[in-house]
Amino acid sequence: MEKPSCTGRFNGVEIGVGLFPIGAPAAAAILEEAIACGAKMIIEVGLAGGLQEFLKPADIIVVMEAVRDEGTSYHYLPPGVKVESS
Repeated sequence: MEKPSCTGRFNGVEIGVGLFPIGAPAAAAILEEAIACGAKMIIEVGLAGGLQEFLKPADIIVVMEAVRDEGTSYHYLPPGVKVESS
């Protein structure tokens, strides 16, 4: 994993911010390394397209659950498990 592009401390907690590769396999590799290095909380902010007519450009969406339709997540959870945010 490349080092984050910015690191520092906020309220006594070390934080890092960076740009990382796109895709589930890349995300899994980076998350595994960050967790192994001691990361306790990870927040991902990204961009996505939408097909719903009620969405407008620049709308902010908070994801509450995910539909798994790639291959990487099946290495972590069985197919029938629903993935929801905490």
